[in-house]
Amino acid sequence: MNNRAQSRIGLLTLACCCGPLLLHAQGPASTVHVASPQPRLISGQQVQLSAITRDQAGIARQGDVLAWSSSNNNILSVDARGMVTARRLGIADVAAAAGSLRGTVRLQVLPQRVEVLPITADLFVGDRLQYAAAAFDIRGAPIPEVVFQWQATGANGVGTQAASISNAGLLTARAVGPVTVRALINYPGVVGQFVNSYVTPARATIRSRKEFRLSRLLSTEEVRHSFLLRAARSAMVVNDAGQAAFAGALDGLTNGLLLYENGRFEVLASAGQPAALAGGIIFQFSAPVAINNRGEVLARAQVIGSNSGLMLASRRGATFVLVDGQAAPGIETLGTFELSRHSLNDNGDIVFWANGFRRAGSTTTQTGIYRLASSGVLQLVASLGDSLPGITGPVTLFRDFGIDGQGVVYFRAFSATTGATLYRQERFNAPIRILGPGDPLANSQVRSAGTLAVAGSGEAAFSVTLQNNAQQILRLTGETISNAAVRSGEVLATHPASGVLFRGDGGSGSGLYRWHEETISPVLLVGRPAPNEQPIRAFDAAAITSQGQIFAQVRTAENDFVIIQPGGPQPLLAQLGARVEAAANLVFSSLVGGARWGPAHLMMGSGPGSVFELDRRALVPRLVLGDSLPDLVPYRGASIATRNSSGDLYFVESLSGTPSTRRLVSGSVETVLRNFRAEDGVNVGTPYNLAVNDRGAMVWAAGTGSNHNRLYLTEGGQHTLLAYDGREPRWETASPAGGVFITFNQLAVDRGGRVMMYAGVRGGPAGYFLYANGRWQATALVDSQIGGVTIFNGARLKAVEDRFYAIFSARGGGSLLVEYRDQVWTPVINRYEPAPTGGQIILIGDYDVNRRGDMVFVATLNNGPSALLTRSPDGLRLAHLLTEPTETGDYLLNVIQVDLRDDGRFYFFGMGLGDRYLLYSAEPLFSGLPIPFRSRQRGQ
Repeated sequence: MNNRAQSRIGLLTLACCCGPLLLHAQGPASTVHVASPQPRLISGQQVQLSAITRDQAGIARQGDVLAWSSSNNNILSVDARGMVTARRLGIADVAAAAGSLRGTVRLQVLPQRVEVLPITADLFVGDRLQYAAAAFDIRGAPIPEVVFQWQATGANGVGTQAASISNAGLLTARAVGPVTVRALINYPGVVGQFVNSYVTPARATIRSRKEFRLSRLLSTEEVRHSFLLRAARSAMVVNDAGQAAFAGALDGLTNGLLLYENGRFEVLASAGQPAALAGGIIFQFSAPVAINNRGEVLARAQVIGSNSGLMLASRRGATFVLVDGQAAPGIETLGTFELSRHSLNDNGDIVFWANGFRRAGSTTTQTGIYRLASSGVLQLVASLGDSLPGITGPVTLFRDFGIDGQGVVYFRAFSATTGATLYRQERFNAPIRILGPGDPLANSQVRSAGTLAVAGSGEAAFSVTLQNNAQQILRLTGETISNAAVRSGEVLATHPASGVLFRGDGGSGSGLYRWHEETISPVLLVGRPAPNEQPIRAFDAAAITSQGQIFAQVRTAENDFVIIQPGGPQPLLAQLGARVEAAANLVFSSLVGGARWGPAHLMMGSGPGSVFELDRRALVPRLVLGDSLPDLVPYRGASIATRNSSGDLYFVESLSGTPSTRRLVSGSVETVLRNFRAEDGVNVGTPYNLAVNDRGAMVWAAGTGSNHNRLYLTEGGQHTLLAYDGREPRWETASPAGGVFITFNQLAVDRGGRVMMYAGVRGGPAGYFLYANGRWQATALVDSQIGGVTIFNGARLKAVEDRFYAIFSARGGGSLLVEYRDQVWTPVINRYEPAPTGGQIILIGDYDVNRRGDMVFVATLNNGPSALLTRSPDGLRLAHLLTEPTETGDYLLNVIQVDLRDDGRFYFFGMGLGDRYLLYSAEPLFSGLPIPFRSRQRGQ
C-alpha cells in the first residue's frame, strides 16, 4: 500500500505517513500485522484498514478470517471489512483478530477546523468578554460534545497579567496590552506522532477606557515665518563681508541664530529643533557667538532633555561639532563649553572653554581652554592649576580668549597672587607670556592686562591698567607691540588694516573710539543721537572690516538693541521691532502653574523667557521680552514665574537695572518687592525662591550682601524674617529637630499664611518644617515613618487652600504623594497602589491639586508604561497611557508637567516621538463633573 494524504487543520498542517502500520500480535508464534494509511484522521473521515497474518517464519498465511473491533465506538467505529469511520474527537485502538491472534493500530481523530468567536476583539480594562468555540468535521458539520480548554497569553507567548480566562471561556481584562486567547482540544498522555493539543487562537486588544478628551494645543515642530525682533541674547559679531550675526529673540515665541546682510535677516538655526542626542530639543543659544569670513556662525546651543553642545551654522545648514559629556583621546569626558566672540577662524578651527573635562583614569573634573582643529584634532591649551610663565602659583581663572587665522590662541590668565597676564599659544608648544603685571610700560608698570580682541589675520589688541592707574590700549602684530594712552578703554575689535575699536573715553567723553595710524578718534559718543534719532545710552559691541567699515551695537533711550553702521549708506541696519521674515520653530519650556481656572500659561521663547496665554490654540502675549515695566525699564526675562489660584502672575525680574519682584494683574504690572536694606543693616537681594498665595502673601529666599541667605514672609508690604541659612554663627536659625538650617529648597505658603519648607540642616535631620504662630516645627524628617513607609527625601511641595502636598521618596524604592492636614501627613497615593490600567503605582512624577482636592499626576507602573492618572472622591481614573497614541496619533515618551483646574480640566506637556515637545489639554468625559469652584474675592 502506498498512500499519502494531507490535511490542514486550523493553523496546523499535518503530513500523514505513507505505507502500512504494522503492529505485532500478542503471541510469539505468529503475528497479525494491521495497516493504516495514516495515524490521524479527520472527524467524519473513513479509512480502509488492512491486516496480514504471518507464521513463525514470517510467511503470510492465507484464508484467515479477521474479526474487527474498536476500543471506543464513539470515537472510531469499524465494520467487518476493516473500514474505519472517525466519529468523535479522541484516540482509540482498532483491533483485528484471527483466532487467538490479535493485532491493533492506534488512531487519533482531529477536527477539520475550529472556529473561535470573536476571532478579534477590542475591550477596555475591567471589561468581560465571553468566548465560544465550535469544532467541525470533514463535511463541515458541527462535532457534538467537544470539550474545550481556554488559555490567555501575552505578546511573548507565555502567561500574562493583562487578562484571565475561566474554564468556560469568560475573559476578564485586567490591564492594557495585547492578549492571545487560545481554545484548546487536549489529548492527554499521547506521545510520538500524535497531536497532544489542537490549538486555535484569537486576538484581543485591551485598551484604557477613554475618560478624557485629549486635544493637542501646541508643538515645537510648528514653524512660523514672520516675527518681530524682540531682544538679543548675544552681542553682534561681524565678518569682513559685512555679515552680522547674533542670537536673538523672535516675538518672544522662539529664538535663533540670526544672520543679517543687506537689510535681510536669515535664521540659520532655531530653538525648538531636535538636539544632537535623542530626547532633547534646542532651548536657546547662549552668548556670545562667533562668525568667520565664510559666513559660518558658532554658538553654544542650550538643550533640554539631553546634552547641550557647540553648533556650527551657516546657509548650508547647522550641525553640532561638540556635545557635552563626549570623550576624546586622553579625555574621559568633556563638557560645559563656553565661547568667545573670537572663537572661530576662517579655517574652521575653534577655541573654547570647558568647565567639565576629566582626563582618562582621573576622578577630578578640571577647567581649561581647548583648541579643536578643523581636522578634528583636539588639544588642551591650558588648564586651571597649571603653572604658566610670569604667574606666581597655579592658574585660578581664565578670561577672554580667541584664535587667529593661523590657529594661534590668545588668552588671559589669573592667579591668586598675580593680576591678569596675556598669553599666546601656537601649535603644540607651551603658552608664551606676552605681557603682564610688572612689565614696564609708558613710564610705569603694568598692573593687569584687560579685555582682549583677536583678528583673523593675526593681530591681537588688548587694554591694560598701569600701576599709576593710567589706561593703555595695545596692539600686538607679530612680535611688535604698540600702545596708545586713553582715559579708559575696553577693546571690542581689531583689524590690522583698519585699526582698533574700543569703548571708553579716548579724550572726547564716553563713547566708541577708533585707534588707527597713531590717531584716536571718536566714532560715536554717549548722549549723541543714533540713526533712530534717540540718544545713545551704551555700547554693547562693535566690529570693523578690512575696508574700514564700522558696525556698532548700541542701546538708545527707548531701544535696547540697535545695530548701526556709522558713515554707511544706510546707517540704521536693524533694531528691536524689526520684521524678520524667516522660518523658525516655536519653543516652550514650562507651564506657569498655580491658577485654578482659565487657559494655560506658557513660558516661551527661552529662559528667562516670555509668558503667553494659550486660548483655543491662539497664543496671547501676557509678558513678552521688551515690554515696558514699572520704572521705565524693559522686561528682560524672569528667573522665577508662578501664578496664584486667582490667576495673578508673579515673576522675579532680575536682569534689569532695578531687579524686582512684580505682579501682573489684569494686564497691569505692579512692583510688589524690591531689594532692600534690612533693619540690621544687611542688604537683601533678589529672591531665588518664591511662593505666593491668593491673598498676596509671599514667602521667599534671597541672598544678602553679608555672605548668607535669608527667608522672609512678606504680607501687606511688611517683611517678617523667618530664618537664616546658617553659614556663620551669627546668621543661624535653630532647627526644632536639632542643628541649624543651611538650605531652603522648597517653599509654600497656604491661604492662612502658614509657611512650609524643605530645609537642609547641619547637625540634624533634613525634612519638612512648618512656620506658624511665630515658630518652626518639624512635620516630616528624613528617615521618619509616613503611612508605614520610611522616607528619605521630598519633592514638589505645594500649598492648596489650607493643605500642603509633597512627593516623598521611600527607602527601598518607590514614592508616595502625601497631604498635610490637621498637623498630620497622610498618603493620598501610596506606592504599590493598584492602577486602573492594571499593575501598581511605583513612582510619582509631576502632579497638581485643585481647590476641591482632586489630583492629576504622572505615575510609573510596575508593569512598564507610565500613565497620567487622576484622583477624585470616586477613585482613580486613567487620563492617558503613554504606550497608546493620542487622538491625533501622537506618542508621548514622557510627561514633564501637569496643570489642573477646579472643573477637572488639566493641561500637560511632554516629549513626543521625533524629539518635539507637545502640549495637550485634557477634558473629562465622564458624568458628574464638579460644580465650578466659586473663587473667593481677593483679600477674603
